[in-house]
Amino acid sequence: MSAKEQPTKFVILTTQRSGSTWLVSVMNQLENVTVYGELFLDRKKRSGKENLGDNFTYARFVETKPTGIPFRPFSTFSYLDKLYEGPRTVGFKLMYTHLAKHPELMAYFLWHRVKIIHLVRRNLLDMLISQAIKRQLRRSHILEGQEKPDTVRVRLKSDTLIQKLEVKEKKLARARRMVQWSGLPAIEVAYENLQENPQEITALCEFLEVPLVHEIPSSKLVKMRKGSPSEVLENFHEISQLLVSTPYAAFLEENVIVRTT
Repeated sequence: MSAKEQPTKFVILTTQRSGSTWLVSVMNQLENVTVYGELFLDRKKRSGKENLGDNFTYARFVETKPTGIPFRPFSTFSYLDKLYEGPRTVGFKLMYTHLAKHPELMAYFLWHRVKIIHLVRRNLLDMLISQAIKRQLRRSHILEGQEKPDTVRVRLKSDTLIQKLEVKEKKLARARRMVQWSGLPAIEVAYENLQENPQEITALCEFLEVPLVHEIPSSKLVKMRKGSPSEVLENFHEISQLLVSTPYAAFLEENVIVRTT
């Protein structure tokens, strides 16, 4: 195999409630691509977990028995070497928090020139709404054919809302700086854009050097929430009054499509 023909190693860098499970389920339908879920989540998989399209059978790092030198960073490097071996283009989902707990991952990415797909959800208010819905329904995702409530209504605490939005904004800014600093091949994609524009998936195919698709493959996941914040938030008037004079006011609109930079 020539250097150009080598399969691509990549990672999806993101945070919770960003649409990452949906993206993984979609990307696993691309030709010659395998994407795994949160392999550095520090708990073992639960038996009987539903297949969300993320190759759930692959053992997480915490479940493996290290080979060679049995301590970090060498056990981490050995785990990734095995993960990325083979002829397919392979990636996995990595949360900001997981990278903070395993900083040696960045050393591996730098040494092996692992490509980074930085998945963001630009509407930070939607992320908080999604977290509230998850807590209320006590589940993270819903698959096609599963029962789901006709309407979902949640409340957000107004006294801490601005602070939570600022924290999320700072974490996103830090992640962007880190990706830029790394000098690794990277692309930023927004969940909102992926949902609306098939060309965003085409850009990912080009980035990973895999056969192009011109429409988003179907996913078994369905949205837990439908409707604008005004239809989902019980205290929408209170929240809108709070945000109207802040930089976060645009997050109150439905279907905000943003441009990646």
